[in-house]
Amino acid sequence: YKRANVYLQTTKYSQALSDLNQVINLNPDYHLAFLLRATVHREMGNFENAQSDLIKAKKLHPASADKVDKELHKLTEIETLIATGKSMFNQKRYREAKEILRQATDL
Repeated sequence: YKRANVYLQTTKYSQALSDLNQVINLNPDYHLAFLLRATVHREMGNFENAQSDLIKAKKLHPASADKVDKELHKLTEIETLIATGKSMFNQKRYREAKEILRQATDL
């Protein structure tokens, strides 16, 4: 788990994901591993997997519901911004698309 966190902080997402998968296989009730894996998935653009891990973490540890709900909201915001940015790009509104996509990466 700790090594996966270091991998995440150094943007080595594949290694972080691999470590977290191993942690979850060994301890499927470890909610923190699901929370961290959700972050890795989000950073990799795997929003559905991130959402699934957040929901699993919330079920395993209801006390984390506030944190999980904030992350789920953030995920929705990112997805909306990306969709809007893609739409603007397709309309050749490149400056606006760039700004919207920058906002998504800032979240």
